[in-house]
Amino acid sequence: VRRELIAIWREHRRAFVLTIVLFGASAVAGLAPPRLVGLLIDRLTAGVDTAEVALYCGAMLACAIAQGALVLWATRVAFVLGEKVDDLPRLETGARALGAAFQKVNFLRDLAADFETLGRSYFPNVNVETFTEEEKVRLLDDIDADLAVSAAVLPDLPASSRRAVALAQSLFAELSRRLRKTPADQLVRSRVRVPNPVKVRLALAASAGSLPRSKGRS
Repeated sequence: VRRELIAIWREHRRAFVLTIVLFGASAVAGLAPPRLVGLLIDRLTAGVDTAEVALYCGAMLACAIAQGALVLWATRVAFVLGEKVDDLPRLETGARALGAAFQKVNFLRDLAADFETLGRSYFPNVNVETFTEEEKVRLLDDIDADLAVSAAVLPDLPASSRRAVALAQSLFAELSRRLRKTPADQLVRSRVRVPNPVKVRLALAASAGSLPRSKGRS
């Protein structure tokens, strides 16, 4: 057994080291959001302007996404080593679904800007000039389906990274809900955003360990 372990180590040494480094980096990134939430609460108590709140929320989101990406990358590397053989394909599916949802939400939010600056839409067969409510609903149904897949694997993520990924999931699910409530003709003229108080609420919920659930069309 010892010889086999040594052989595995020699053969996959880089993968072992990379996995350790990635999980370590994700743990470091995970220390930032709780600290930022504490600082934000202190600043809110002292009185702070909207720009500074947005800066804190943006930093928390960036850390959350970075940690989530590092954990998912590390998990995929670990799959090569034979760890969690049964769970990792499902986690990989969830990671891909979450990434797809992020991309589609941003494409939909920037529909007007992309058309005005680039003269195109990143969604196939979608004409911004004739964008309809039915097309918007169809795109959001696809986004919510991706979010449902990614939400289903959140409980299976390591506890050290679950809160960070949950925050990213919550923010984009909130964006999806707000996009669904925004009329199509307004969506092609303005960019939908999540208000700063809502971002703070979602960050606090994620820090407390609350896991979001995709609500689809609700």
